[in-house]
Amino acid sequence: MKKILVSIFITVFISCTTVNKSIDKEYIYSSFIKNKSEFIQLIKQNNKKKIDKFFIKGLRNKIVLNEIKKYDFNNFLLIIPDNMIEILEKNKIKTLLMINNGIDTFYFDVIWKRQNNIWKISTFYEKY
Repeated sequence: MKKILVSIFITVFISCTTVNKSIDKEYIYSSFIKNKSEFIQLIKQNNKKKIDKFFIKGLRNKIVLNEIKKYDFNNFLLIIPDNMIEILEKNKIKTLLMINNGIDTFYFDVIWKRQNNIWKISTFYEKY
């Protein structure tokens, strides 16, 4: 009886661990890098009207957008390091966002989700 239970457990364990979600990491990475550079370019140009397309619609993001639009981005440096991109799912990425203003640097964890082949900011958390 023990042998049967152990063999069933091993079979279930092996079958569960061999399930592999195929994620094309290179495609996800390259598509995000393209959208990231467009996002940073809009910030550098201080183009506040087109920034909306990089945020998922929602109450929290609307509040964040309203606060962002109050600032002049000419004095800010935005950095999203390429080596800090973590692929969570097929359509979900976590990155680090650094905003530098003179001697002050603010760090944020940003969750991006892909909608209609555009990576959009889903959640935005200040990192302490």
